[in-house]
Amino acid sequence: MRTVTIMSLMTLFVVSVSAPALAAENKAELHHVQGEVVSIDVTAMSLSVKETLKDGKTKELAFSLDAKTKVTSHGKAGQLQDLKDGDPVKVSYHKTGTERHAVAVALVQSTTTKS
Repeated sequence: MRTVTIMSLMTLFVVSVSAPALAAENKAELHHVQGEVVSIDVTAMSLSVKETLKDGKTKELAFSLDAKTKVTSHGKAGQLQDLKDGDPVKVSYHKTGTERHAVAVALVQSTTTKS
């Protein structure tokens, strides 16, 4: 009886320790990038954004979108077709391999001032 109790407790311990690790593994990490819209293809549901890195260089990132992607304009609900090339945006996305899928695209206040 003692052996059964010990084995049961060990099994319970292993399950309780591994369950959160498995759950975290299945949940995709949410990434964020802020940049400028380079191109939008409403038909293909895609968006390209140019990010300026800390060293001043730029990097262009491509995102796929779907009907569940939330688009906002200065905090209000919007649509993908509301965005224009050059608009400052913040994109929240999941990365799977080399693919980036946008969960949310927000039109934000520009951080640069026009002279």
